[in-house]
Amino acid sequence: MSTKILDDVKKIIGTNTESFDDELRLFIGSAISMVNSIGAGNPIIFIDNEWDDIFSQNDPEEVKPLVKEFICLEVKYTFDPPSTAASIEALNKHLDELLFRIEWLTPEKEG
Repeated sequence: MSTKILDDVKKIIGTNTESFDDELRLFIGSAISMVNSIGAGNPIIFIDNEWDDIFSQNDPEEVKPLVKEFICLEVKYTFDPPSTAASIEALNKHLDELLFRIEWLTPEKEG
């Protein structure tokens, strides 16, 4: 069963209020665009999509958890960045590694 992207992002961030939903939707849309730019997922206009909505038929199963992790961490990083330079650097490296793996595992799209 697919869950809503916003619900999972809010769990990762640690909030259950709707106060930040509009801001989080904006950040989620940006993270999805980043994933789309390297060839993974479907381009969607984010309203309240579920995870299954962003994956294309060509996306291998092993890419899906990487995309989910990337989107959640990218939004968390943008919404509530770490407080130390070392934590910021570590998270940036992890996000870069996730994008690299997603791109490497995603087949090139025709057309």
